[in-house]
Amino acid sequence: PDLLAFPPNSGVALDIGRYSSQPPFDLAFSFEIAEEGWATAHHHADFLDVIQPVATGVLPTRWVAFARPQTLHGTGEIDAAGLTPADVVAAFESRGDIDIGESTPYEIGGLAGLSVDISTDESDVKPFGGPGGDFQLDPSYDGRMVVVSVADAPLLVLVLAPEGQLRDAWADSEAIVDSITW
Repeated sequence: PDLLAFPPNSGVALDIGRYSSQPPFDLAFSFEIAEEGWATAHHHADFLDVIQPVATGVLPTRWVAFARPQTLHGTGEIDAAGLTPADVVAAFESRGDIDIGESTPYEIGGLAGLSVDISTDESDVKPFGGPGGDFQLDPSYDGRMVVVSVADAPLLVLVLAPEGQLRDAWADSEAIVDSITW
């Protein structure tokens, strides 16, 4: 099937269909948007995301982010190249400002990885970054992060939702995560 181009601007409603991550992302994959109500948010070579709902002045209640960080911010700066999913989880576990749940195996597009719930009680927590800037965890959001290694570097897929809504957000977003193909 034909791939739809990921729109170059934030706040663009996504049609139902299969989207290409490249451009802008530096790693080519595709993912499926199977229902209306999703829109673009960030648009960088190392980070892009889709959110629900899109309304001026309204924070998203569903957020699926794809990250290809160059640096993890653990107890020090860690070059992400060559890190395994277990390395990424260990780097976040080494920090005192990120709460990490039990990691479980999770597969994306045929690649074995790990899934772990993440949250923070602190402001300005930056777990990773790259040319697009640093990703920032917000204490008012809970997340589930799935990490796989692709071409000798980690791909992080994060599902974020307001506190207490992660279970429902995951149910609403898991189809996007599971639809990733290389």
